[in-house]
Amino acid sequence: MKPLAVVTTAVVLAGLLFFGRASQEKPQARAATGEGAAAPTWFKVVFGVDLKDAVWDGSLSVSGGRVYEIESWSFEERDQLRKEERSWTARTAILDGRRATYAEPTRGLLIKVDAVPKTTVKLETKQGTIEFSPREIRLGRAATFLEGRATVEVLGFGDLVAETETDDDFAAIAIDERGHRHVLWQAYDDVAKRDWLLIRDVDAGSSENDGAKPVPVFDAKEFADPHLFFLKGTGKEQLVAVFASPGENQDWDIYAAWKTADGWQPQRVCSAEGSDIHLAADAGDDGSLWVCWQSLRNGNGDIYARRYADGEWSDELAATSTAADEWEPSISVARNGMAWIGYDSYASGNYDVHVVPVQFGAGPNGKRLQAQKSIAVATSPDFEAHASVLADDDSGGVWVAYDAAGANWGKDFRNGPTMTEGGYSEPLHDGTGIDFGFFETYIWSVFNRSAIPDGLWKSLPLKGVPLKGVPLKGVPLWRIVKPATVGCGSGGYD
Repeated sequence: MKPLAVVTTAVVLAGLLFFGRASQEKPQARAATGEGAAAPTWFKVVFGVDLKDAVWDGSLSVSGGRVYEIESWSFEERDQLRKEERSWTARTAILDGRRATYAEPTRGLLIKVDAVPKTTVKLETKQGTIEFSPREIRLGRAATFLEGRATVEVLGFGDLVAETETDDDFAAIAIDERGHRHVLWQAYDDVAKRDWLLIRDVDAGSSENDGAKPVPVFDAKEFADPHLFFLKGTGKEQLVAVFASPGENQDWDIYAAWKTADGWQPQRVCSAEGSDIHLAADAGDDGSLWVCWQSLRNGNGDIYARRYADGEWSDELAATSTAADEWEPSISVARNGMAWIGYDSYASGNYDVHVVPVQFGAGPNGKRLQAQKSIAVATSPDFEAHASVLADDDSGGVWVAYDAAGANWGKDFRNGPTMTEGGYSEPLHDGTGIDFGFFETYIWSVFNRSAIPDGLWKSLPLKGVPLKGVPLKGVPLWRIVKPATVGCGSGGYD
């Protein structure tokens, strides 16, 4: 049984943040900072980077511009933000004794201010004054203040996608050759008790299609895992959405829909009996579209994949075919056409992480997919799942990140260790090493030095990042600790 992550967020889609790479590659879109910046921009200010116990009470003022919003970040219950006064009381470090909450030792603020040349932001605190011009803060590089005890970093700016009366979530974005931002999202209509899959060109004029208001992509009442791409390898850009839906058949399948002059034209990508869910997708440099998903056919869950190019779909490929369940795939397509699929498997009686390389060009007509031998990334008795893969074009290998916790994690909800089926079971709220709501996240890499699958595979430490090496069955893994919210409230299994 797969433990579910329980979340409490109802509405997520409010705007779009643009960061360094997007700003550099799309000159038509506004930059968050720099010469062309004029939009109100979010900044993150962090107090107590030195992790010392200190009082950071203070106030915010801006000259040559406006303060639009101010929010607290990582405040404890004892800390307080007074928005109207633009002031706060905050103390860094953890007090002795039992903790009231699980915030980290640092405290901070999220502020949205003008980013024009004349704007100056000043934060006066008990530990000293932090003063900066928004245009001096570089994307991707936190600026340090007060001898390294505080930092300021730019987060980006946002635009409202659409004013709706629905609960909007699970947004995907694609940017066309004009720099227009097309946003696809899932909307829940509480009055009609149904979902909508909506799209809007945020930068279009009111008279353009998809510009004046959101447009439905597909007529169904339930959706999951929406993705959006511009395919550029066919001589003309194609806007395509891929998603999971039961359609009219009440059997979850994978769908693709193309935007045409006559509206959105959907196509069913798979039609096997049993739910097809946990969709992942990526586009290749050659204009191809790759999709993979978990298919609950043949009595268990396997990972399947298809490739679309030049108006044709490849045959379905069973990328895994064990007697156990494989879950939640991710996919990344390399420049050379190799697709890497990551997933977690229960073949060993606990969740382990694997990757499988897939190539196109097999079969008598050269239009079939072929899976190489799968590669075990993490196979300890612990919980290891939620693989995320990124193809490395320079090396021909792949990076794999995944979550890890103790043995049988999530199979019990009590406050202490229990025994499940004769073995140790780590409770949901315990044992991850850095308090409730946090995973240990590992990053692992393999590099192809000769032919797959019998080539030389090795792991490589991440350069420039302070990581701790952790030997595991002779494979050097490199551990990085990263928060990942697992939710609040009652839980369950699927």
